[in-house]
Amino acid sequence: MFHGIIIRLLSGRKHGGILLHRFISIFVCLIFVATGCADKIVLECENNSPDNIVKANFSEIQSKIITPTCATTGCHTGPSPTGDLDLSAGKAFANLVNIKSGEDPQFLRVSPGKSSESFIIHKLNGLDTSVMPPSGKLDQALIDSIAVWIDRGALND
Repeated sequence: MFHGIIIRLLSGRKHGGILLHRFISIFVCLIFVATGCADKIVLECENNSPDNIVKANFSEIQSKIITPTCATTGCHTGPSPTGDLDLSAGKAFANLVNIKSGEDPQFLRVSPGKSSESFIIHKLNGLDTSVMPPSGKLDQALIDSIAVWIDRGALND
């Protein structure tokens, strides 16, 4: 059957052009599906990903982004965390999700289901505010993983 389709595509019969166009469209779609992990937002990809790729779940965001980048000495941890925001493991989730931002109280730090309305995304991207971390903007793929986690409901997994 496949052989017959190829023959019709190449023979130039009446509907050969349409079939060739469909074949090319399907082939291109398959290429996009096969390279779906290329954008580094890891939802369905294998676990053998590079270190700058983080799955869109809180436990991985905490261990791979928040703890090493934010919950460091002199920043968002310890007895007097910056901005009264303790992001250490075991405390970060409760201090982020559905909590008003101390810097801009019109926003929640994390608004479940609404990354574009979450102050953390504004802060990480430097949108109308200073960028965090102060050492420089995170890789966009990491910020995108946090946004996906928020858009999926910001669950504590």
